[in-house]
Amino acid sequence: MAGMAYERGIKVRPVGKRPKCWDISFSVQLSDGESHRERTRLVDYSRTQAIKWAEKRRNELIDPSTDSKDSISFKEFVEGFLTTRYLPTLSVAYRAKVEATIKARLLPTFGRLKLSNISRGRLDDYLSELRKTCEPKAQMDHVSLVHNCLTLAVQWELLGSLPTFPKVKVPKADIPPFLTPEEHDTLLSHARDHEEKTLLLFATDSGTRPAEQLALAWEDVRPTQLVLQHGLVKGTVASGLKGTKSGKPRVLPLSKRLEDAVAKLKAERLERGLPCLDKDLVFGSYIASVKALYKRVVRACKRAKIKHTSRHGLRHTYASWLISSGKVSLAELQVLLGHSSPLTTLRYAHLIPGTGDNVRGALDALQSYKKPASD
Repeated sequence: MAGMAYERGIKVRPVGKRPKCWDISFSVQLSDGESHRERTRLVDYSRTQAIKWAEKRRNELIDPSTDSKDSISFKEFVEGFLTTRYLPTLSVAYRAKVEATIKARLLPTFGRLKLSNISRGRLDDYLSELRKTCEPKAQMDHVSLVHNCLTLAVQWELLGSLPTFPKVKVPKADIPPFLTPEEHDTLLSHARDHEEKTLLLFATDSGTRPAEQLALAWEDVRPTQLVLQHGLVKGTVASGLKGTKSGKPRVLPLSKRLEDAVAKLKAERLERGLPCLDKDLVFGSYIASVKALYKRVVRACKRAKIKHTSRHGLRHTYASWLISSGKVSLAELQVLLGHSSPLTTLRYAHLIPGTGDNVRGALDALQSYKKPASD
């Protein structure tokens, strides 16, 4: 029969066109010498899960004294295992949150079910109920908690295998591509200290990438310019330095306010007895990774109560301001940002001021052109 196959002495046959539905059959020699043939139908099991279930069942028939897995209910699992072996390892605040979710959500839904009966269909129904009362982020947290519980059950040999879990799509936050000058001033005014103010100002007045900012050394800061030569390996200072993303060093003009801010930062550090040698990192000396830099920017935005932007959003702010001024061309912007392809820089073309007026003027000039009369 089409679709039927033997694997590890177990006959596996799909049932019609139904997904994840299998007829399982196998023969086994019992301990009393008699032959026994087992046949059952499994629903909401993958092929691998069905075979594992059949192997477990076959072992139970061969040796009835073997403790049967998956025999306890989810409620027994929570009360007998999670409460004593997992929850005590959590912090007090997080443990209270997990216990509240288990009591309010998981036990009413899965409490009476055996662990092996928590299938993909049950999980889909659970997610459907969550969608009626929870936001996508909360839905993902609840489904992840069920996944963690069943993963522990597998590790503790209480469950043969994990069911297939549904995926929860969490929409990304609406992050603006760049800040207005007013929002930028608000952001700087809410910096905790001059060090953080310089950190934020550097991103918007130099347009460097996060890894380039953290890899900047004091010797790269000149009186009127920055020399970018390095980035970070794997985005962390501890992993070391490498070349820039484009593979070529580049020189950026240094604005007067950024020049003053960096000079003041150096003076403050020297006053506190902190080293500022040529090879010492300006920002990488106290920020360990690109991820940590992103978090600093997000927290600063929250304090300033402005719409969230990312560290890369501050780089977009730099580019958007320059191109909107009408004084910097796309070719110049490509060099400043270190883009290897001009197509990447073209995303800012719509910000060029007066483009429509220039085109109209050029067309009018062409239409008004009169051919000189011939002699």
